[in-house]
Amino acid sequence: MNTNRKNVRQKKPEKKVFVDILSRTMKIIRQACSSEYPAFPGLIEQVDQAISKAIKFAYDDDHYGPYVELYVPSFAHDDQEGGEGRPIAPLLNDSSELDQVIDPNKAIPQLKMPPSWFCTLRPHPLSTPCARFRDDVPEWEATPDNQIRSTRNYPPTAPSLSPHPWGGYKNRIPYLNYYFTHDTNTGPNNFVNRTIKVDLTSDPQDIIVDDPRGLVIVGDWERIKSYRCIDAEGNPDKSKKKGVHTMNCKDYSGPLAILANGRLARAGKKSVVVWDLDNLPTHGESGTDIIGNKINKEDFNTWRDDLEDIEPSTGSEPTSTIKLEMDEYISKKNQEKSDIGVWQAHPTQANVMLCGSNVGSHNFDCHAFDLEAGGKPVVRYLGHGGSVDGFSTSVGDPNVFLTWCSDGYARLYDTRQVLPVVTIAGGAQLEHLPSAVLAHSDGIPFVFMGGDASQSIKVWDIRARASVYELATGNNGVNSMAWDAATNSLYASTECPHLDWQGRSHDYRVAKIPRPRTTVPEDDDDENEEYEAPNAYKRWPKRAVHSENYFGHVFDAGNHRLYKFSFKMQPDFDMLPYYGSGGFW
Repeated sequence: MNTNRKNVRQKKPEKKVFVDILSRTMKIIRQACSSEYPAFPGLIEQVDQAISKAIKFAYDDDHYGPYVELYVPSFAHDDQEGGEGRPIAPLLNDSSELDQVIDPNKAIPQLKMPPSWFCTLRPHPLSTPCARFRDDVPEWEATPDNQIRSTRNYPPTAPSLSPHPWGGYKNRIPYLNYYFTHDTNTGPNNFVNRTIKVDLTSDPQDIIVDDPRGLVIVGDWERIKSYRCIDAEGNPDKSKKKGVHTMNCKDYSGPLAILANGRLARAGKKSVVVWDLDNLPTHGESGTDIIGNKINKEDFNTWRDDLEDIEPSTGSEPTSTIKLEMDEYISKKNQEKSDIGVWQAHPTQANVMLCGSNVGSHNFDCHAFDLEAGGKPVVRYLGHGGSVDGFSTSVGDPNVFLTWCSDGYARLYDTRQVLPVVTIAGGAQLEHLPSAVLAHSDGIPFVFMGGDASQSIKVWDIRARASVYELATGNNGVNSMAWDAATNSLYASTECPHLDWQGRSHDYRVAKIPRPRTTVPEDDDDENEEYEAPNAYKRWPKRAVHSENYFGHVFDAGNHRLYKFSFKMQPDFDMLPYYGSGGFW
């Protein structure tokens, strides 16, 4: 595949030709796999290199790439009916149809809005009004009952259920706000939470939880800090939130991970550093013991204006370093900035990490690295049309994993195959896909896809290869999601797009709240009887993706929220999100 553009700057390549080349390449891989081609590993390595270069070229503005302002379409699916990897179309009869380009002189008078939620299918008497079902729900999927609860959240800036807000003067001080989702001592509609003022000098880059040790771990560009979040009895820690460890991670700013035997790993450029948590020095009972050397406050490189409150330890040095085996095709210049952007433990092999390249490295790889075998790539997963933004695994099936990608697609992989077995489009018009989750509810595989621009969560039935329903988020974009298999619950951290940096809402109007109905009205012409009297205390975003009657329960979040969707046979039908105060403050 030739991506040299020196002589073609004056002519933009045809998109169809570009995608056809990629599709034919994937067909060769599929045929080689089925025929047990003896040189298959070498072929995969060469194709992996070529695809990465091609995707880089596709988005290259300097060389007139064909997809500079678009997403590369799916090219790794089988075009044959029912073939593996065949892309699943999105929910086409929802409001995403409105995202299409409209001729203002012709199309607006003919624009057909989605029908009211009251006119749509409800497959069970206890189906939540916060879900909008498709008309062709599979017969065996007859009782997807759920209930939803929410709590106010702060601006989420990392893919974690412990989002770190900023506070203090001009929001320059990092805080860690985490929730105990299984503790309901504060009532059924709230989560027990704790807030920690983080002893870091810059923006936290990643947050993880070490459950066995009851630690929450957060790292910025230079240091990693751990804090006690659970006490010895397994209850929420009520101490003064003192730091436990400090680790020096200079030059390693990638994602964090907890490995076997109590080890903490962090990815960096061409290597991974590891700390043995059980043998590291701590800050002691007082939380003030220095670890490593003491940093002079004058040497802090920070925007924070509370230097006296920053813990000054340089931190413990890494216990070991694992060098990653880099592909020879990557230029020496790109190798210096080639690092892991996201990773996830392999569902069946604790020593293997599923890794996606950092978008800034200009490589578009999805590799499985064996950290116990010298950091060698043991499997190369093909088919992504952009950078891999995250992974999801499920205890319900340890042989598969899900990726979501900057090209707007989620892909389901069998760990033993290099091509995706299912490709799911994020919307009728591809949008940024911030999060996706693979889950097994009662043994049935589902994929939850969180929409940013679409402001909802789409639920996909993998067996039926169809979108089943949407979940309301109160006009918020989804930032991250997580599945709790123990309680059959989905957690979604969402962000309100209608707030400015000072927390003030804008672009709201008076909401048109539909009247409660128990029967289908015979006359749809009397629009005035369909809505309640205007209420100045209930507002609706002017640019909301959905109208007030799109879901059965009308609410606008008006702020950043963390939602919990519980899937159970006997849900609390009265547990619904409260109406926010957007448009007033």
